[in-house]
Formats: sequence, C-alpha cells, structure tokens
Amino acid sequence: MFAKIHSPDFLEPFELDAYLAKGWFRMGQDIFTCNVLHFKRVFYSAIWLRIPLANYENDKAFHRLLKLNAGFRAIIQPAEITVEKEALYTKYKTGINFSTADSLIDLLLNNQQEPSVFDTYEVCIYDDDKLIATGFFDLGEKSAAGIVSFYDPEYKKNSLGKYLIYKKVDYCKEKGFEYFYPGYFAPNYPLFDYKLEIGKSVLEFYDIYTSTWQSLASFANYPIPIYEQSHRITEMEFGLQFAGFKTIRLKYEFYNANNIPRFRNIELFDYPEFMFVISNKFTQFAPILVFDVLMQKYRLLKCVSCFYDQNYVSTNGYYGAHLLKIESEIFANEDIEAMINFYLSESEVKA
Repeated sequence: MFAKIHSPDFLEPFELDAYLAKGWFRMGQDIFTCNVLHFKRVFYSAIWLRIPLANYENDKAFHRLLKLNAGFRAIIQPAEITVEKEALYTKYKTGINFSTADSLIDLLLNNQQEPSVFDTYEVCIYDDDKLIATGFFDLGEKSAAGIVSFYDPEYKKNSLGKYLIYKKVDYCKEKGFEYFYPGYFAPNYPLFDYKLEIGKSVLEFYDIYTSTWQSLASFANYPIPIYEQSHRITEMEFGLQFAGFKTIRLKYEFYNANNIPRFRNIELFDYPEFMFVISNKFTQFAPILVFDVLMQKYRLLKCVSCFYDQNYVSTNGYYGAHLLKIESEIFANEDIEAMINFYLSESEVKA
C-alpha cells in the first residue's frame, strides 16, 4: 500500500509519463513509490510534486540566479557518467549532512554497466573549463523528472543546486513538455522545502486519498497521511484502554521493505505504525491492528513472519524482530466502537 517497486527491462516514454503521474519515481534502474519517510527515528509523509509547464513562468529567483551565474557556461545534453562527474559527485558529498549513493554509477545504474532503461539528460555548468555542477533528469513523452543535482561545495554561494533545477524546468518548457516532476517534499522536515519555491504559483501535489493532483495552494487543509494515521491509532488506543484492554503500540522498522527489489513480489506488511492487543489465542503472533489511511478503516490483520532476527533488540518503541507479511484480514471497520465491540465479542482477547 505505502511502498512499491518495479524493475522494468524496457520503458517506453509514455510509460514513464504514466508512472510519474501516479506518484512514482526513479531509483537506480528501478521505479518506485512510497508515502512514508524515516529520518532520525521520526516518520514523515512523502508528498510528491509536479510543475505544470503550460502556465509556468521563470520567476524573480530564476532571474537572480541567472544573473549570479552569468559568468558560467551551461550545456544540456544526453547524460554520460564520466570520471570527471564522479569526482565532482564525491567532492559534493563532503559538503552535505545527509546520506546518498556511494557513486553516480550506483545512483543511476545500480552499479551495472548495462544500458539504462531511462532516457536521461544532464545539465553541466562550467567555470571556464572546470565542471562545477551537474544535474540529471529523465525524459518521457510529455513529462520529465529531476533525478539528482550536485555541485562543487566551493561554489555554494551560487545556489547551483537550485539553479540546476531551474535550468531543467526551463529546458523542458522550451521543448514543449507538459509536466516536470521534482520529487517529493516532507512536511515539517525542511531539507526538501527548496522544491516548494520553484514554480510555486502553479505547483501541484499528489493527493493519495483521491489519486489526483491538487494545487499546492490548497495544501494547508490537507490531512497529512502520517499524522492522520497516528491520530487515528491514538484514538483507538485510548478507546481500547478505556474498555479495559492492554495495548502495545509500536513503530515498524521494515515499513519500506517493499522498496527493496528482491522483495518486490512478496507484498510485505508496510504500515509504519501498529498496535498489538493482548490475546490468548495467538501464541506466536497476536493480531496486528492498524489504521489504513487510504481505506479510512481500522484493520485487524493476521501476519506471518518471513524472516526472524534473533539478535534484534527493540528500542524506543520500534519493532523489527520479524519481517512481516499479511496472511489475512480478521476484521475491518471505520468506527472505533465497532472495533472495540469486536474485541469484546472475542473471548480470546481480554484485558
């Protein structure tokens, strides 16, 4: 539900358009989607963005950056991984405080030498003959997606990361593309907020509740999925405890395991947070209670273990001893009282 990955052997341009329009994105030679992110032991919602190009106009920030970087030379061409770009990427990593792929060949090609299934272009910025910034982006039929931008930390004051995105968007608009997809941002995690400033007047976000794109101007009233889920679990937790049940609330370590290519066909349990309600019937695995934000229902699920780590030690309310898969749904309802009444009717579950 929250995390999926495909590994196409071949990808037509219109197929990339279709993936992007559903909130998918490239990772190596795979294409994936996710709705949950995890930074420093905190969950966030991934909110996918796109810029409709028909009404996009270069703003004051673009013209400021254009003037700031007027002494540099920009080239846009089919992408090629070179020793020079790998060296620049390595240097770039020394100036950032977040983790990323070890190399460009790892980031774009999964460390393989096979031809890419993506039609990737690059923006290269030169100071005389010195390469100081590069940004990669994939082309579909009517859409394009920004993949990565990196630059020489010595030129940080030139805002080359943002400048590269502007150059990609400007190129795509000139070529008649309909949409540019810059990736996601995460509410209350500012690392990705720079994406909200480019094409701000027309920027859209993907609404996972309706599977539609909405104007970012309406985002203030949007129920952020990860907070909606947590709030609903809290309500159920209080209701069950008031009814006399003992609950154990946990965050799940492997919520994004479905984004690992070797697990892509298993359809693992991928809820980031859940509860156990104490049960006599299930001696190995108690049923797992979740709130499904897409279905807008509480679900009581019977899960089985696909892998057991006997050395795992739970800390700060996290669960990761077992890699879980849903075996069956025991009961589901949108109403808290209905769920509590179900527990009360089951003699196996007691306080």
